[in-house]
Amino acid sequence: MIKKSVISLILVLAMALSLLTGCGSEQELVEKPKENDKISISLYAYDRSMFKELTPWLEEKFPNIDFTFVQSYN
Repeated sequence: MIKKSVISLILVLAMALSLLTGCGSEQELVEKPKENDKISISLYAYDRSMFKELTPWLEEKFPNIDFTFVQSYN
């Protein structure tokens, strides 16, 4: 009975250690955008009048984002 609890404790510690080793890596997998880089977003809408109203407002509110508007159908 004591042997089973010792073995299970060792297995739990080994699993916890293997999980925590993945959290400590210094290399980032996703490159963060720089301050000068523009982010591109595509917006799909079915009505052209929506583009005319939204374009100036979005460009004023979010100058660091490059919006692309695409008219879509159903």
